[in-house]
Amino acid sequence: MHKHTGRNADVPANLVTQAAMAAPWGIAITDHKRNGKPVVFANLAVESVLGQKAGKVLGKSWRSLLGKNPERQSLAQVQEAVRRGRRFSVVLRSSRRDRSHSHSELTVAPLRNRSGDVTHLIWLQRDITSQIEREKHLVSTITQKEERFSSYV
Repeated sequence: MHKHTGRNADVPANLVTQAAMAAPWGIAITDHKRNGKPVVFANLAVESVLGQKAGKVLGKSWRSLLGKNPERQSLAQVQEAVRRGRRFSVVLRSSRRDRSHSHSELTVAPLRNRSGDVTHLIWLQRDITSQIEREKHLVSTITQKEERFSSYV
C-alpha cells in the first residue's frame, strides 16, 4: 500500500511539464534573478490569452505577458508585485492586435529557493473577455427591464 506523504515526489518531471503544456490556463514562468525578468517558459494556452504565439514571448520581459496597452492602474499593481516578488491577482484589460479589448484574469506567484529567495515568478492567465461581455449584456438587459417596469408602473 502506498503511503501518502503530502509531497509529489513520485511524479516524474516530464509529467509535470506535459500537464503545464496541456493546461487550459496560460502558464508562464519568468526568471526573477535575470535582468528584465525574462519569460523562460510559456505553454500553448498563453497564445489564446495574448493573441500571439507562445514562442514570441520567450526571452522577452515579463511585460510581454500583459498584452498591449494594459490599463495603467493594473500595470502599476503588477509592477509592484513583480518588484517585490509577491503573490498578486488582478483582472487585466488590454488591447489585441485587431484593436479590440480583452480581459484576462492574472495571478502572479513567487517560486522560492530553499533560502526563501524568489528565483522565478509563475504567471497564470485565462481569457475572461466573453464572461465580462455576458455580464455587461446581463446588466444592460436588467436595466432595460427595470426601466420598462418603472414606466409601466
